[in-house]
This record gives sequence, C-alpha cells and structure tokens, in this order.
Amino acid sequence: MINEEHNQLMVYNPEDAEKLSNIFQKMQKQHNRISQTKTPSAVVKEVEGYDYVDLAYMKGIADKEFPGWSWIIIKYEAVGNQAFSVHGRLKWYDNGIVRTGDMVAGHRIQKLTRDPNKYLNIGSDLKSANTDCLKKAFNTYMNIADDVYKKMFPLISIERGETLLKLAKLIDHEMFLEIQSMVYSGKITNSNYDASVTKLQKKIEESKIEDVNTKEIKE
Repeated sequence: MINEEHNQLMVYNPEDAEKLSNIFQKMQKQHNRISQTKTPSAVVKEVEGYDYVDLAYMKGIADKEFPGWSWIIIKYEAVGNQAFSVHGRLKWYDNGIVRTGDMVAGHRIQKLTRDPNKYLNIGSDLKSANTDCLKKAFNTYMNIADDVYKKMFPLISIERGETLLKLAKLIDHEMFLEIQSMVYSGKITNSNYDASVTKLQKKIEESKIEDVNTKEIKE
C-alpha cells in the first residue's frame, strides 16, 4: 500500500491485511445501502428541468452515516462576470478511515433584468455556489441521493435478486426462469428494480383473481 503523504510503500502483516479487508467490505456494503436508498419526493425539487435534492436532507444523511464530517472552502473564483466557481473539500470518517475528497462546482451570477450590468445579490450567488458544491460532494463521495443524480451502481444486490426470484416463484415456474435469466444477465438493474417488483406483485394479484374465478366456475 502506498503512503501518499510520504510516497512510501507500507507493508502490512496478514492480520492487518485482514482487518483492512473487513473494513473495505463494510464500506462497500454501507455505500451500496445508501446508494439504493430512495430519496423522499418531498425533498426533491425541479429547477429548469433538473432535479435537485434539499441540502438539509443530504446533511441529515451525512450526519447519520458519517458523523464528524466537515467541509471547507478552498477557493472562490469568478468566471468572468457570468458565474462563480467554488473549490471545496469534504472530510469524513468512513468506517474508521479518514477520507477527503475535493469538489468543484459553479453557479450562474444573477443579474437585474432591467440592468444586466448590475448584480442582484452577490452574497446569495456565493452561497448557492457553495451549496451546489457541497451537495455534489455528498453525492459523489457518500452516494447520498444516487437515485436522483442517476449514479446508482447498476447491478442489484444478492438480496434484491432473491426478492425478485421469490416473487416470480409465486406466479409460475416459467416466470421464475424468465426473471432468473434477467437477473443473471444484468437486465434488471437498480434503476428498474422497483418497477420490476411492482410488475411482479401485480401479476401475483392477477393470478390470485384468476384462481378464484377458476374455482367458482368449477363449483
């Protein structure tokens, strides 16, 4: 393993390597769980055709999952007279490992409609640029609101695959084989998982109705 600060190769004994492996596995599970968490529609807002998540919600998730995180602004920079660019740094504790990640984001400067040479509120523009940068860092490094920002890991977990197969089995063997093939081939992903569950549940209800009707006819 490379010690980036001193550019040295660090050698771990087998016991340390096993501890690190366990930590990395916990990190993967935690980040995957956060990534698959559905963001409440109440905290998602549409602005100019794009979906944005409320900062307070993202901070709440960060406080719960990564307590002790911090955010500092490295630099503000004006991009001509059109926008502000912010360079920020997120620091957090990830299953006992201290991690840092830099992020850059921009925000357009709002100007008066009647006089484009005058600014509406520079302080508000700077605040918005910082907010955009922090939210981008939360999503990129902590996987918060991945479903909104379209960054979900495509392959579903083993647990999700088993859920789909259990539902399919309640319909018939043919449906079980079809879903099994789609799971193994990667056709069912985290993006269409919810829709797949809903479709199977609907088919289960339809099959129950058919069974009741068939029974009534026989009687």
